[in-house]
Amino acid sequence: MVSSCIKSSFPFCWQPAGYVFPFDLPANHSFENLERCKISTVGARKDESVGNNLSSSSSREPTLLPICWPCLPTGLQGPYLYKLYSYYGFQEPQIAVLYVFGFAASVIFGTWTHIAADNFGRKKLCLFFTVIYSLSCFLKLSRSYGVLIIGRILGGLATSVLFSAFEAWYVHEHLETHDFPKEWISVTFAKASFWNGIMAVIAGITANVVSEWFGLGPVAPYMLAVPFLIFAGIIVFTHWNENSAVTKVKFRKQCGEGFRKIVTVEEIFMIGAVESLYESVIYITIFLWTPILEPGKPSLGLVFSSFMISILIGQAFFQITIAKKKLSVSILLLASIFIAFIANLILVISTNPNYQMYDLSYAALILFQVGVGLYFPSMGFLRSHIIPDTHRWSIINWFRVPINIIACIVLMLLHEDVFQHGNRMIFVICVILLFLAILSGFSFSESDSPRKMPRERKIPSPEPDFDFFAPHPHPTKVRVINSMFGSVPDAFDGKTLELGKESPRRQKKTTEDATATATPEPEPETKTEPDPVPVEEVVKPSVASEVKAMAWDTSDKSAQSRLFIKGGRIVNDDQSFDADIYIEDGIIKQIGNNLVIPGGARTIEAKGKLVIPGGIDTHTHMQLPFMGTHAVDDFYSGTKAALAGGTTMIIDFVLDQKNVSLLEAYDKWRNWADSKVCCDYALHSCVTWWSPEVAKEMDILCKEKGINSFKMFLAYKDVFMLEDNELYEVFKRCRELGALGMVHAENGHLIAEKSSEMIQHGITGPEAHEMCRPEEVEAEATNRAITLANQANCPLYIVHVMSKSAAKVVTKARRQGKVVFGEPIAASLGTDGTHYWNKCWRHAAGHVMGPPLRPDPTTPGYLMDLLANNDLQVTGTDNCTFNADQKALGKDDFRKIPNGVNGVEDRMSVIWEKGVHTGKMDPCRFVAVTSTNAAKIFNIYPQKGRIAVGSDADIVIWNPNASRTISAKTHHQAVDFNIFEGMTCHGVAEYVMTNGHVVLDEGQVRVTQGMGRFIPLPCNSETVFSRIRERERTNKPCKVDREPYDGPVAKITATQMQEKSIVADNPIVPNNAEFHGRPMTSSGARNLQDSTFSLSGHQIDEKSPRRSTTRSLNPPGGKSSGLW
Repeated sequence: MVSSCIKSSFPFCWQPAGYVFPFDLPANHSFENLERCKISTVGARKDESVGNNLSSSSSREPTLLPICWPCLPTGLQGPYLYKLYSYYGFQEPQIAVLYVFGFAASVIFGTWTHIAADNFGRKKLCLFFTVIYSLSCFLKLSRSYGVLIIGRILGGLATSVLFSAFEAWYVHEHLETHDFPKEWISVTFAKASFWNGIMAVIAGITANVVSEWFGLGPVAPYMLAVPFLIFAGIIVFTHWNENSAVTKVKFRKQCGEGFRKIVTVEEIFMIGAVESLYESVIYITIFLWTPILEPGKPSLGLVFSSFMISILIGQAFFQITIAKKKLSVSILLLASIFIAFIANLILVISTNPNYQMYDLSYAALILFQVGVGLYFPSMGFLRSHIIPDTHRWSIINWFRVPINIIACIVLMLLHEDVFQHGNRMIFVICVILLFLAILSGFSFSESDSPRKMPRERKIPSPEPDFDFFAPHPHPTKVRVINSMFGSVPDAFDGKTLELGKESPRRQKKTTEDATATATPEPEPETKTEPDPVPVEEVVKPSVASEVKAMAWDTSDKSAQSRLFIKGGRIVNDDQSFDADIYIEDGIIKQIGNNLVIPGGARTIEAKGKLVIPGGIDTHTHMQLPFMGTHAVDDFYSGTKAALAGGTTMIIDFVLDQKNVSLLEAYDKWRNWADSKVCCDYALHSCVTWWSPEVAKEMDILCKEKGINSFKMFLAYKDVFMLEDNELYEVFKRCRELGALGMVHAENGHLIAEKSSEMIQHGITGPEAHEMCRPEEVEAEATNRAITLANQANCPLYIVHVMSKSAAKVVTKARRQGKVVFGEPIAASLGTDGTHYWNKCWRHAAGHVMGPPLRPDPTTPGYLMDLLANNDLQVTGTDNCTFNADQKALGKDDFRKIPNGVNGVEDRMSVIWEKGVHTGKMDPCRFVAVTSTNAAKIFNIYPQKGRIAVGSDADIVIWNPNASRTISAKTHHQAVDFNIFEGMTCHGVAEYVMTNGHVVLDEGQVRVTQGMGRFIPLPCNSETVFSRIRERERTNKPCKVDREPYDGPVAKITATQMQEKSIVADNPIVPNNAEFHGRPMTSSGARNLQDSTFSLSGHQIDEKSPRRSTTRSLNPPGGKSSGLW
């Protein structure tokens, strides 16, 4: 009864007592009647006074087992349907459409499956259920949107079959085959409902274990469900008898009469209104519970189990209240609706997009579930007394139609671009629907007893088409309340079950019926036809020949891999022209006009738009462990955001702690990235310590791991910083390997001293971060790195050029012919460092990065000018994001604020806005600085960075006339702050393709974790090393050939041992070389021109022992005395 009504709106739709079919509700199920499909082997024992053809209980258990068995597989799947679709990269509007397909399938198929069960055989249809539902589970493995839609449709069909075929089969077996009393059905269903609820709780916990604790992902419960479904199918096939209806159901007439009853009987219409309004809210909440709780990262399986427990609590309250006769059923119904009304009001508050309260939302959903547990038994009781038994099935079918229509319309609002209020507005709609349900529910306040219920008047004589042998209501319903859930009202009502001639419980006929039945109907006349003329069959011999089988043709790939971009203007770094593009299998196959392409390709109209190569972000730090925490954007959210902004490839940095093996760090980053990236990626390696072992690992990384660049730090003293001699050694090794040297240029020693000074002066806020890192510190380190790299003849790449001073150093070096490249980033091109002095600590800390943004507001424009004129060459982002609570680690000490800002999503738009839209660069230069130059420098051109035949289909269709406003509320990154907040950018990516897959489609991001590839970066890039190789040859040191010197050579008379002896005996010549700037004389004595002055203040003879007396020598003539 009550538990059969469980279709809890959460983790999945709890169907009758434990039958959990994620969101695929049948259009025609009656919750109190659905108890029939939840049979447990705990049914009533045989009553010796009733029937004599019963088999033993043990012999019946295998027969009833498959009816109860589906509870477990369906319960396993419930909590993770939405999470699975989200895991595959689909957005909430797309997931809503998938749910709508499931609801629509239930409406369509639910009307017909009951008739199919009666006409074609219930056992066959039950077997059909196990097959199609298993297939639906297998289809969940696909990431294709179309395949998932098919899976949803099959799920809706399977659920409709479950709530018709299983129910009808059991009722027939109970009454006809075994001759059990009808009264036993209530007892069996009540106990089965309770244990099915317990099984649902266990199933939710199991799903949580396999999905989250074992780390198998949200698809694991679906795969785990398949063996249980197969087992149920085997039991049905081997132990069930086939049964079906004797006469066919007159579907059209029943539906017409049911509709007539709804519109003519006020009580039926009002109960239908309450049911449609309330249960449509349940359907809607089924969809919404996961997206509103998931940001809080709960264990979905455990949440689901708590919902099931809440429903059981609501059901228990109903049974206790009714047993003690404290409240009427109509009052309990109104109470359940009011509870749902309050819960949805709370959800309106807790889902505020500006400040979401996940704990409050969870509490509201628990409250809602208690109301659901109270609603269904109340509704089941009232419906059993209001709806006439003769038209129950058709009326309930009509009730299901508005439920599904309302739910589909509301969910489709999420798919409309004009609907911008999100989940909160959906809950507002739910509140309105429940308010209308409360108004409708008042009509039952005085009609909750069977005596007051409108009953259909008994017809003394049956209608002409009345089927006497169809099952009809028992004249006196026996209500048994002996369990947690009590009896099941009209659970034993027949629908289309037929009583055959051999039925031991065949109903008695009235006199009128017997007379009507005994009257024989005239047999139709039969026409005599002549015997058919025999047909002679002529068999012609044929010759068989053996033909070698042809290989399977795999050249014609799926049409999903074919794209045709029509009418756009192609922009490369060196030219732009109008042409069409045909893409197949992720590669550009044709470029030109009037192309002949295979059928089935998707056509994207790009007229009036630019078709450009996908952006390459040369500098990111996804999920970087740094300063005691981890970057909040991992390789999934980071690359997803990159694609949303038009960047189709990132190059991340492998940056581990000092003394960690470079190879171990590389493997760690690959493991993090490979399973998460949504776009292609490559890696730089960071060298934070130096040894011969590091030199060997650099060789392996270059030759075997696809690394061609190494980054060193002149900042972060005692953490990542290398000294100058170590840096020089790394540069030499890079030149030998054909790798590019990269440098983070700041003076780490000076920064450490200045930071201590700031703390001593009591300046602990974010402004001190910039004050201890002035432009001179960056410029000095940049110049030093260029000098060392030039001496090692190693090409140099200066990452994140942040100041005018550093940019001038790079520009000067390039004009001197040095091989150096400069990389400004989106932050330095789009904003400045005045934010460090903002009164809001969170705002100021959100801009902290190293090197810092410069407070000079003209810096971004100056850097853009240099970028436009090729004094700076490429653009990155240094994307390394931290949320407010992570930045707060340095609330009392700016040195502990994690350094890093966002930019991977907004880089393309910011550069277009600040560069192209202002007239500083043309679209070709925009392509060069955002994509092509990076591809050339890192040696992946023209695979990346160009639109040409044979290149990867990493393409962006750019609308230069569109605009968007950047905001942390709308961006796709995981970070809660955006340094470009409020900036309006002209120029927006409308379509983004990575490897031929459309991942941004008119604003909708459709990505899949792990779809990106690792792109190896070969060494010896032509762009970088063509000049280096020539200079190494032409600038190689050469000796001067001259005649050997044959002149005199000075001789040293004192041996080394004598020098040591003299030094030891003569206190004027100590071992400390601090006091000697000139060499000793040939005799080993101190040079009289050598100074004994020292900056330290020490004296040359301060360590000599003091003499007690001094010998005085008188001059010639004797010692003078007296006045003179």
